Amino acid sequence: MRPRLLCFTLAVALVVPCARSESTVPRDFSIVAHFGSGSIDPGDSAAAWHYTLRADGKATFEVFRFPGGSRHATRSSFSLAQSELVHMLVAIEKQGFFSLPTEMYGQVTDSPSYDLDITAGGRHHKVRVYAPYDVHDKRSLRRFRRVWETVFRPIPQPDGGDAIHHLRVNS
Repeated sequence: MRPRLLCFTLAVALVVPCARSESTVPRDFSIVAHFGSGSIDPGDSAAAWHYTLRADGKATFEVFRFPGGSRHATRSSFSLAQSELVHMLVAIEKQGFFSLPTEMYGQVTDSPSYDLDITAGGRHHKVRVYAPYDVHDKRSLRRFRRVWETVFRPIPQPDGGDAIHHLRVNS
């Protein structure tokens, strides 16, 4: 009797994640993300950005630069395929985003900050990471990073990938 129960449990564990990847995106799905570099480069590098994504795949991306010390913002709008959103939802679930600590703060000043505010399936959670180098809970930071990478994977990075690289080497 026990081998059958074990086989059934394994079958359910393998099938449920597969069924989730084929499901539709919840109507309330949304992502709002913010990044701040922690410093203002007088050159033309991206100092900060704001990203929003809705359940229908429509997204806006606003990038802030400070060339010569003056503020310059560019805004773009685009759409992502539903399959990309489903991929994000799978990563959000797999990494347990909704159970991450709401704040992961290091004590180093002039450091990058990352905010992810996600709503899906009636659940809502916001996580803020500041100074990832100095965050002590590296396991939670890695989970956060994996969600961040998945969210930003289909989008060209305004900083050439430095924000993701900084999270990767510090988690």
